[in-house]
Amino acid sequence: MVKPLRLTYRPELLGAVGVGTPFGEEIGLNAVRVVLTVSAGDPWQHTVQAVYPSLDVGAGGQFPALDDFVGAYCNRTRTDGNLSPVEAMAHFSTHARLTEVDALANDVRAVLELDDEALAACLVALDCNYDAAEDNSTDRSWLGWVLRSLERDAVALAPVPSAVVGEAGWVRDPRPMPGADPVVAVKRFVVNAASVDGRASRAEFWWARFLWGLVCVVLLGLVGAVPDEIRTPVLIGFLAWIAVTAIPNITLQVRRLHDTGRSGWSMLVQLAPVVGPFLLLVWNVQDSERSGARFDRPERKRG
Repeated sequence: MVKPLRLTYRPELLGAVGVGTPFGEEIGLNAVRVVLTVSAGDPWQHTVQAVYPSLDVGAGGQFPALDDFVGAYCNRTRTDGNLSPVEAMAHFSTHARLTEVDALANDVRAVLELDDEALAACLVALDCNYDAAEDNSTDRSWLGWVLRSLERDAVALAPVPSAVVGEAGWVRDPRPMPGADPVVAVKRFVVNAASVDGRASRAEFWWARFLWGLVCVVLLGLVGAVPDEIRTPVLIGFLAWIAVTAIPNITLQVRRLHDTGRSGWSMLVQLAPVVGPFLLLVWNVQDSERSGARFDRPERKRG
């Protein structure tokens, strides 16, 4: 593609001027995009680093998510120390929300439907200063790779659809399920009883813990209420319940910590007197963090 020209800024009465091809000679620019840096300690003091000719003929309004992405990651030359394509996608994937991933993916799909000439013109209009040829690639190949990366991110970020949980609910899935109801929470508690991979949403965790605690209260109540001759069997039943659910409770805690972006080993913080259990409680009430997707390990299909 033709890279947007990097220009030297010089203030004039009627605006900015730039020198270089494809202009060939110094000309005035009616519209420019300016790269600024903020002076340390003074947010109102800016330094002009570079000026680009604004060739936007509506592409920014037509593809706003792609315009934002290009502006953040592809609007500076390599000599400025900007991120490589892989680093840029990794940074975007770490910080973007699902809605932002979907919006950018939709824009990229739309741009990929253009022919090669229109696609290149669109990137120029968006002031995209990344030249795919420098990486032995093409604009279309680069955008195709971006789209595939976004689609993987969307899968990792998407809540578990009801179809995955199924009518029976006995299907393993490493992704968290926001808003899980008590029935689903119990099913996932059982299905993932021995799994430390994946994540457990806040709703799934607290419903499972609440119902587990409720069973404990009922069994303890029975121990104190039943006649002496059957108290021992009831007590044995209570102890058996604690033993059988010990590992599932540990793995549930590990998956909840994964969902907040933390290692399962973080649960050892509860061993610290006073502060430890309180800190673990705070983590358990936190919402999902997208960085927790790194703990997912999808089930491999057999056959």
